[in-house]
Amino acid sequence: CALPIYLIADSTQSYGADSLVLSLAYAGWYGDTTVAQNIHVYRLTEDMYVDSSYYSNKTFQSDNVDLAMQNSYAIRPNSAVVIDSDTVATPQLMIRLKDDLRDSIFAKNSQTEFASGDNWKSYFKGIKVTVDSVQGSGGALIYINPTSPYTRLTLYYHEGLVSKSYSFTMYGGARVNQSRHNYTGSLAQAQLNNPGTQFDLNYLQPLAGMKTMLSFPNLKHFTDSGSILINKAELLVTVVSDTSTSSTTPVPGSILLLAKNSSGTYEFPIDYYERSYGGTYNYTDHTYTFGITRTIQRILTGAATDYGYTLNILGSMIAGNSVTIGS
Repeated sequence: CALPIYLIADSTQSYGADSLVLSLAYAGWYGDTTVAQNIHVYRLTEDMYVDSSYYSNKTFQSDNVDLAMQNSYAIRPNSAVVIDSDTVATPQLMIRLKDDLRDSIFAKNSQTEFASGDNWKSYFKGIKVTVDSVQGSGGALIYINPTSPYTRLTLYYHEGLVSKSYSFTMYGGARVNQSRHNYTGSLAQAQLNNPGTQFDLNYLQPLAGMKTMLSFPNLKHFTDSGSILINKAELLVTVVSDTSTSSTTPVPGSILLLAKNSSGTYEFPIDYYERSYGGTYNYTDHTYTFGITRTIQRILTGAATDYGYTLNILGSMIAGNSVTIGS
């Protein structure tokens, strides 16, 4: 935000803070937005740095005071909102924060906390927005546009009879998503508890969720009768539960096949650099297909070792699209 700021134009006038509102501009969603969700806002007590890298399991320290005036919110990612009597076309979630925070910020008027951007960030380290788990089915994962001018913290105040506002935007600030999953009672729980057992269904889930391990232990028998030349090899992944046409839970548009290496990490197979690699969803036969001709040929000639593979969601840290596949 533009700093420094000074809220008082004329100290002889009656002035004061009216409200403090957190606005989060929608960038999309995955799931059922007709279900109201309980949202909480907390003030960070730990610094975030824009030039640092954070994993999605990073937990930032915060105080335990829920700043949201209310907790249950209807999610309307396609609806315009009214701000200061003006209709704004950009859909956004607006959360009024408690007056104690409003007053504490307003009380810093003309103080050193507003003297520079670094001073402000030292005083106000940021916010954490969390959501309660939705019991049963329903609920949505909401995508927020952090660079939108409508993603901001706005302080509304007045000078005499004149209403004014000042917005602290989040553009250029540090931000990170934290992902947590609870598989208790789900079909996936049995697989996680029995990784050596083959099941009829497998799952691909983004946001540090589930990936599917693949192995082909019988490949070596292709050369039992002598060397062979592979003209074409494909891995066909069939979607069991097809929701590609669903407006709420579409399958991912693409998935990735990654190869395990000798160090136990994963990398793109050599076919990734070929046009035939694939991985895009076929809406007609409900499959993902990978061209792995060079990969298989190198394994059969001994030029490469087969350590196994994984299937992963492409763009798994920015979208919620999941898919159920056959084994």
